[in-house]
Amino acid sequence: MNTTTRRRIVAVTAGLTMIGALAACSDDDGDATTTVTETVTEGAADSDTGASDASDPSESAGASDSSDAAAAPSEGSGAAGVTSVVLDGDDVTDRFASVQCRADDDNDDNDSDGTEFEIDIQGNERGDQVEIDLELADTPYVEGLGIDLDGVEWESEDAQEREATVEVDGDTYTVSGEVQVDDDNQNAGQTATLEVEVSCS
Repeated sequence: MNTTTRRRIVAVTAGLTMIGALAACSDDDGDATTTVTETVTEGAADSDTGASDASDPSESAGASDSSDAAAAPSEGSGAAGVTSVVLDGDDVTDRFASVQCRADDDNDDNDSDGTEFEIDIQGNERGDQVEIDLELADTPYVEGLGIDLDGVEWESEDAQEREATVEVDGDTYTVSGEVQVDDDNQNAGQTATLEVEVSCS
């Protein structure tokens, strides 16, 4: 082989070597570019997903709170009130603050011919109270009447209950009757009139 032929082979070989190196570099650059592109894309997707997930609980909680507020009942509705309490001519209405009214249709009293109705009035001072038991028949009548005030207990006897009067006008109840001091008190037997008007709703 002559010198000219040998130089051509060397030149061709060197050229092929350079082309192979360039191709390898091109492949490496392409892989690196692809890797970076995929990483950025995945990060963006995760960010979007995270934002969506973060907003969902807040929106659900807001909707739930709105529903609860709309469903919550208003306070203070249907409250009963004390109109007047008069003991032996003395107006003591301001001594009493609240009243509770309870009806019992399922009573076991064989003598009952209507609905038992209880009115309990609580005083501002501990121990002060008014208790009224009514029978709401065709003609309402009193089954019990009493008042505790300033440490003195006044209660009605059977004969006094029969003489007591009841007026019912819608949710308003007016009761009037005679009561007497409890036997345990030194003034036992002393009598007084008790007039009560309340609103039960």
